[in-house]
Amino acid sequence: MRTFLTMIAMLLFVHVHSQNENSEPIVPQSEFIKLNLENFDSYLNEVYQDQISYTHLNDSRHYNRLKSLMENRMFITYFPYHDTEKYVNTLDMPLFNIYNPNLEYDYEFDLNSFNPFKYDLDFYPKLTKFYRIAHTNYALIIYPN
Repeated sequence: MRTFLTMIAMLLFVHVHSQNENSEPIVPQSEFIKLNLENFDSYLNEVYQDQISYTHLNDSRHYNRLKSLMENRMFITYFPYHDTEKYVNTLDMPLFNIYNPNLEYDYEFDLNSFNPFKYDLDFYPKLTKFYRIAHTNYALIIYPN
């Protein structure tokens, strides 16, 4: 019930605050888009680099959990940015750069290449998590298990 009310409030906020937006959004307003599963392996390769064989072979449960997360509980939505909002921004989160110290923050949003796994986000929250993607008009939503 709490998740449902949160979603209704977010949709209402998007509707009210998007009236002033001039550019055409990549993701239609109030629509929740799944991340591109075709890029899943490349996202993991970017983060784990040469350790990817370990992730694939030795701990396939971890691989399957991440894939299920991306497939079922992680969405992108158009959500106009407001200067006074208090949502966690991906730019404020540490990078998950244990295996790849060359990871860099995304300052622009591209639906086809945004890799949420390079950020040290709460992928298994107790409540729905909302992350602003840089200072863009897009947000990443992660639902609890």
